[in-house]
Amino acid sequence: MDVPNGHVLQVCQSLYGLKQAARDWYDLCSSALREMGFEPLVSEPCVFRNKKTGVLVGLYVDDMVIAARTVQEVQRFKTEFGKRFKIKDLGELSRVLGIQIKRDRTARTMYLDQSAHIEKLLREFGMATKGKGSASVPLNTQVDLWKMAGENELTSKGRQIYQRQIGSVMYLMVYTRPDIAFATSRLAQFMTCPTKRHSGAMKTLLKYLRTTQDLKIKYSPHGQSATRCIGFTDSDFAGDKSDRKSTSGMVFMLGGGPVAWRSRKQTAVATSTTEAEYVAAAMAAKHAKWISQFLKDLGYSRYVDGADGTAPIRLSLDNKGALDLVKQPQINDRSKHIDVAFHFIKDLWVRKVIDCVYIPTREMVADALTKPLPKARLTELRVKMGLSARGSDI
Repeated sequence: MDVPNGHVLQVCQSLYGLKQAARDWYDLCSSALREMGFEPLVSEPCVFRNKKTGVLVGLYVDDMVIAARTVQEVQRFKTEFGKRFKIKDLGELSRVLGIQIKRDRTARTMYLDQSAHIEKLLREFGMATKGKGSASVPLNTQVDLWKMAGENELTSKGRQIYQRQIGSVMYLMVYTRPDIAFATSRLAQFMTCPTKRHSGAMKTLLKYLRTTQDLKIKYSPHGQSATRCIGFTDSDFAGDKSDRKSTSGMVFMLGGGPVAWRSRKQTAVATSTTEAEYVAAAMAAKHAKWISQFLKDLGYSRYVDGADGTAPIRLSLDNKGALDLVKQPQINDRSKHIDVAFHFIKDLWVRKVIDCVYIPTREMVADALTKPLPKARLTELRVKMGLSARGSDI
């Protein structure tokens, strides 16, 4: 089409590929779902719930996951929604967003894994051959990653490969692999200026993924987190030698497996282990608040409330000083400098939104998200986190 100079064409409707397209599609789809009796959750607007039927719909761009108590309710929704949009029915959920889902209804277990994605990224970066070596841990405990003065950085091509590797591994870490959360977070801090040491550490991580390719998240009705959401929070005091900042780690368990986790470097320098643990706990408390609200919006408040509706979500710490700081109302000389933002956890504890308890360090599941660990300890914590190889010895 010829357009005269000084004129432009006005788009009359959203086109696929425009940055506004995803938002426009969400508005259109949510409008149709509202007409069908669904409402988006306040805590997560991409999840819709029909309070009358109990049907849940998860929306991710043009992918949709439907959950209901009976197959008939699922089919009824498909029929009704199919009258409004042209849809492709893929049947019972077995794969979504690259995550493979396997269910054993007899044993009442479910497994999530991304072994296919691991295979793809290993081939892409030339690490698929088992002769390339193996690794029993994602990050060697003897390797210092902080950048040394005068150390040569990778070339532009090497830096691009490193950044692609970080992106591919991060996709795994976010969805199904909490055991690589710390290693991924640590290596991602050097994306703009990686050196050969960082590239070598990344290869170790890829070897670890190849060694543990069959590792899966297992959910079952057994264990202490089967009927109640339990959080674990930990920190590694002044673990970064370049700026002496600490690392916060957290993991929340429900149904025998992890449902949320994070490993993140703290924004300020903590001056004691108590402060580092307190800051980590405050960050975890914010996430606990969201999980609590999300489960209530879904209609599953029983996982965060007791029979009388008063028992809050449990958050476990392995530092008694940090626990005292949460439960004691006064601020002393050693804690008055802590930013007011981190005292949010005090308010949640007072209002019984969370219940902070002490556990021994040996039982701290989040320990794997704060520092490199030897094989024996990492393997122990993987089991506690609900990661299973379904019989494989890795």
